[in-house]
Amino acid sequence: MKAEQVLEEARGQRALARSVEERIYRISERFVDDHRKWSTQKLRADPENYQRRKTDLQKAFDFVEDIGYDLPSEIRKTSLDKLKESYKKKVYEQKLREEQKEIKRQAREEERIRKEHEQAQKEAAAKEQEIKQRLEEVLALQQDAHSAEVEELRKQLAEAEANSQRAISMAQQTKKGHVYILSNIGSFGENIYKVGMTRRLEPELRVKELGDASVPFPFDVHAMVSCDNAPELEKKLHHDLT
Repeated sequence: MKAEQVLEEARGQRALARSVEERIYRISERFVDDHRKWSTQKLRADPENYQRRKTDLQKAFDFVEDIGYDLPSEIRKTSLDKLKESYKKKVYEQKLREEQKEIKRQAREEERIRKEHEQAQKEAAAKEQEIKQRLEEVLALQQDAHSAEVEELRKQLAEAEANSQRAISMAQQTKKGHVYILSNIGSFGENIYKVGMTRRLEPELRVKELGDASVPFPFDVHAMVSCDNAPELEKKLHHDLT
């Protein structure tokens, strides 16, 4: 056999071996990726679940090697990195859901308190008016402006006026606060804004809290407005920006 023929056959065998190896590589890569996708579907936002899914994926690596193929380290690294990113996304989404749930809970609580204070204000005003009317009727019927009944009514009126003022003050306090407009390009992209309110004396702490708890990047503050009716301003901004 001529040397040229030997070389040609060797080249052909090498090409065949490379072709087979490439097919095995693609099959192994597809098998591992499919298993990663399966593991990702079962991911939950807790560390123990993530470790179980990671173990499942590593078993897929071992299976490929057990059948006689040396799995490239790049496939291992890429698959584990993708699983980790999927887990981070799950955790992030869970924190967002918890934040939204807490915001809704706070809104319901604030609305309940607001209604209670408004009702207390109405009742106090009605009581004050009732005592005033009674005092006017008593004074119209008797000459003694310092009788025991008149003095008692005046005492009750003073208490009613104090209660009315206290109710008004409490109602006003539930409305005072700070309305903020934030953005977070790193987490949500451009032209996405978050509008909210807080009654904290240092509203910047609320912004920091939001950044620490729910997103991987800090929020940018575009506006922080102190006002006497924060719920109304927040509501108007939500309406204007949607």
